[in-house]
Amino acid sequence: MLQFFRKIRKRLLGENKFSRYLLYALGEILLVVIGILIALQINNWNENNKNQTLEINYLRGLISDLDYDIAAYSLGIGEIEDHRKSADALLLCYKDQRTLPEQELIEHMTNVGLISRIDHRNTVMDDMKSAGRLNLIGSDSIRQEIIAYYTLAANTIDNNDRNNDWILSHIIGSRVYAEQFDFNSTVAATTRLPDIMKSIEVNPFAGLPLLQDIEHPDRNNIINLLTAKTWLQGLNKVYAERGRQGALELKEDIQTYLAKLENH
Repeated sequence: MLQFFRKIRKRLLGENKFSRYLLYALGEILLVVIGILIALQINNWNENNKNQTLEINYLRGLISDLDYDIAAYSLGIGEIEDHRKSADALLLCYKDQRTLPEQELIEHMTNVGLISRIDHRNTVMDDMKSAGRLNLIGSDSIRQEIIAYYTLAANTIDNNDRNNDWILSHIIGSRVYAEQFDFNSTVAATTRLPDIMKSIEVNPFAGLPLLQDIEHPDRNNIINLLTAKTWLQGLNKVYAERGRQGALELKEDIQTYLAKLENH
């Protein structure tokens, strides 16, 4: 092809037809420009395809992380409810001098010595941020929703941990609480009751003197500690429910947006 154009150029110059040669030269320049533009367009197309593939993979990864968060929030909410119900049941015992069957008392006294820490996974979000690829998410609204959710999730974990640390240091770690709910082994914070009962020995009757003695000097202290633990765990439940709702809504919106990308 180049040899063909060279022959035309030589013939026009040899015939001293400058005007035609000028037109030819302009045409040749135009062809080069068109070729460059086509090459750039192909390169842009390839780059867009590459970026869209990355975007789709990131969105799928986010959905997987959100599924993990939703399950973690749900588990935490269930544990918090169990712990609060047990605290409420024991509060009635202390306030009204009620008695409970031995197995039920064991369960409640085990639960009030536990806390629930909410887990959270942000692997994909951290990867996107560290690689500077948040802008790969083509939808401004989805991108902002992702940022907002992970800010909410971080605040949820911080608030939950702060409340749990206070419960551990000021309530579970207090002398009165430790004396009344006497465990013979340390229990992992998120261990469920069936596993606990297999692995540790619990003295279910440590709290009975307070239940029977309305004039006991520590009676009101225990009531106040149980009330405070119930209130703080209620806050943790609110945080967890907000986090779960945010994860559910973000997952749904990402799935809708992802379906449009994949069907485009």
